Amino acid sequence: MEQKALKIPGEDFTLIIKKGVPKTVIVISKKVAKLAVDRNRIRRLFKEALRSLNFKGQTTVIVKKNIAQYKKEQVQKALEKLLTKYV
Repeated sequence: MEQKALKIPGEDFTLIIKKGVPKTVIVISKKVAKLAVDRNRIRRLFKEALRSLNFKGQTTVIVKKNIAQYKKEQVQKALEKLLTKYV
């Protein structure tokens, strides 16, 4: 039995949310951020923002543009905006 996923498109990233095991996957291609330093920073930003929001569930984040220069608060506000709009 396959579970339905909720796909939430945003300007900078797309969220895919499923019920189940709390797991976070962040997908960033080399096309979006060439440097590994930037890709790792984006991963850390999203993990910390999701942790501070106490969000539970299986979450996949697909990053559309390089947001390595963003602060944690900016990422957190964008996540809150998408989650309150759709969830």
